[in-house]
Amino acid sequence: MKFKTIILVNQDMNESLLIEAFVAQGLELLKIYANFYLATNPEEALDRFLNNRGEVFDLVVTDLVFMKDGQEPMSGCLLREEIRKKYPDLPVVAFSEYFVRQTEAIQVGFDEIVFKTGNYMALPKAIDDVLKKTEQAKKT
Repeated sequence: MKFKTIILVNQDMNESLLIEAFVAQGLELLKIYANFYLATNPEEALDRFLNNRGEVFDLVVTDLVFMKDGQEPMSGCLLREEIRKKYPDLPVVAFSEYFVRQTEAIQVGFDEIVFKTGNYMALPKAIDDVLKKTEQAKKT
């Protein structure tokens, strides 16, 4: 049994709660128990990292597109780049419905890209795969 701390970055808090419930259930089937922190935008998530309150995160799951007043102040791709500056080994999974951002997401080095297709159960498997890869990398 493994315990992990995951930060979920998604603009829609109601959807975040739904994702959290599905992912927690899926991870439990894989014998992973997760504590989730929810952020509604990349700036809020980045603040948690830069002004670390003693929290240790094992993984970040972020959407790619965030809109505010018709503008995108910070994307999930930019969040990935900013996190990498301080925590280069922290895995980050993109979870988005925006296929158009796939190329950009690959270029900035997301550990996994999962598309929201109404099937949130694909995310626990991706998280498990990324955590396993991260643990293997630490052993070598």
